[in-house]
Amino acid sequence: MKVRDATNKAWELGNDSFIEQVANTLSRRAKPLPQGGDRRSKAFNSSKPK
Repeated sequence: MKVRDATNKAWELGNDSFIEQVANTLSRRAKPLPQGGDRRSKAFNSSKPK
């Protein structure tokens, strides 16, 4: 499943140092940003701007 997701979404597949090297070389994001969070948690609600 990881191979299919990486191929379909054009993300790099490998360890963190390899992904960072590719991102720096290409000057673009090489893996997706973390998604969302638990919107009911105090940590999430305290970090968003008011």
